[in-house]
Amino acid sequence: MQSNTLEEIRGVELEQMSSLASHVELIWALTPLLEAIDITISIVLILDFGIKFLLL
Repeated sequence: MQSNTLEEIRGVELEQMSSLASHVELIWALTPLLEAIDITISIVLILDFGIKFLLL
């Protein structure tokens, strides 16, 4: 079996942390878009309910 040196283990940990950080940055960047989609869906649902209420 191959024994990993401390430097190799730290290198893998840094790669994993870097990957996680890039995913967090991506989610953070998409947050305004997701909020806009949420607001749009809310407006559509409110309008849909309002139209149904007016037609009754």
